[in-house]
Amino acid sequence: MVNDGGIKTGEPLIEGALSTEGIPIARPVLIPVGADPAGGDDPFLLPDYRSRDVWLEIGILTIALVAVELLAGLLLEVAIGSPIDPSDADYDRVHDETVRALQVPMLAIRASLAAGIIFWLVRRRRNKLASVGLRRASVGWDFLIGLLATLAIYGVMGLASIIIQFSFPEAFHQMAENANKLMSLIPRLHPLAFAPFSLMIGAYEELLFRGFLMVRLRRVLGGWTGAVLISTAVFTLLHAMDQVPLALVAVTLLSLVFSVLTIWRRSIVPAIWAHAMFDWSQFMLLYYSAGDAWQ
Repeated sequence: MVNDGGIKTGEPLIEGALSTEGIPIARPVLIPVGADPAGGDDPFLLPDYRSRDVWLEIGILTIALVAVELLAGLLLEVAIGSPIDPSDADYDRVHDETVRALQVPMLAIRASLAAGIIFWLVRRRRNKLASVGLRRASVGWDFLIGLLATLAIYGVMGLASIIIQFSFPEAFHQMAENANKLMSLIPRLHPLAFAPFSLMIGAYEELLFRGFLMVRLRRVLGGWTGAVLISTAVFTLLHAMDQVPLALVAVTLLSLVFSVLTIWRRSIVPAIWAHAMFDWSQFMLLYYSAGDAWQ
């Protein structure tokens, strides 16, 4: 059907069409529901996600990780041996030794499962790996950024420790207690063996908390601030199970720095390097300061 101006009715006007007065008519632009106009085509900003897509993916991963933790607890009890009574004097010793022995393989299982599910979710939507922050711009540059971030973290923590020393005399007792907790959880490895262990921790936690959770929370909340705060709160609370309260201040600081690096670079790679280098340096300090006490 054609009107008096020679334009078909009932169809979208094509760009460049003229009205009866010869004035160009603007073609309406349709934006898909759930799209993020500000994000454009950047996969890191998940432009094609709806809120329900985000919560579905978070729910799938959460259920899988909770199931792994329950399985890990069951395996721990089996490894300790059910005949041992929790009230037995040897129970704590056997428990700690078993936990330390299983720490590396259990971390590898958690990391592999989380990465597998995340990559499956990415492939399911035919997204790029950049949608979880795996975007490599420059290996050397990302490593340098991670190194500088680690040095900056130590600078801030050093200044904070001086202030805390005068305002909170019990701080060093808490940090000594925190060191003892870590020694009861982590096996004493060769210094070189701590490097791949630290890298595995950094890659696993950055993929999970920054690349996956933080990016998806931004899509739901519409901004980075809430996404950073919520993902940092989750990150800190999970570390509260094996860290003293004062150490959680450092954990929160680390999460904020890693979040800023990820948002700035649109990649979790610099944060992985920073995370791994910080953990490795902490393990080295513990290794050489604890001596034979870490057995």
